[in-house]
Amino acid sequence: IAASVMYNGDGGDIIKNDNVKFEDVDPNLPLFLITGTADFIEKKGSTEANVNAILDVNPVQPLLAANITGEGHLDPIQLSFFRKAPLLALPFIVAFLCFTLEPSEECNLESKVILGSKLQYVSEQWYIEQLFVNEEER
Repeated sequence: IAASVMYNGDGGDIIKNDNVKFEDVDPNLPLFLITGTADFIEKKGSTEANVNAILDVNPVQPLLAANITGEGHLDPIQLSFFRKAPLLALPFIVAFLCFTLEPSEECNLESKVILGSKLQYVSEQWYIEQLFVNEEER
């Protein structure tokens, strides 16, 4: 596995029976954790709890995390003509995968803008970026 995207993950007490062990995560694996302000299914703060648990184990984990304004739990799901999928997180997921899986100078420059200032702008409540920190050392 070269990168991992976690979308609307449960956290805190909810995952204690899921056999999730953050200490087993490769300390060099780039992680992207996404949630949204309109998620009414996952417990509020669950993704933040996951990020905290990951960083408790490895404070320098290459990690990007965001609480995208207006993003809901069901945003990636399209229900025929009843509901179009907003896919608010899609450009950020594509940029993350481009940056981590197929790095190139051109891709990296654009990805840093998308995952940096653009993602931070749409994630007013909560955004953590330590994906680009010490990237030359990885």
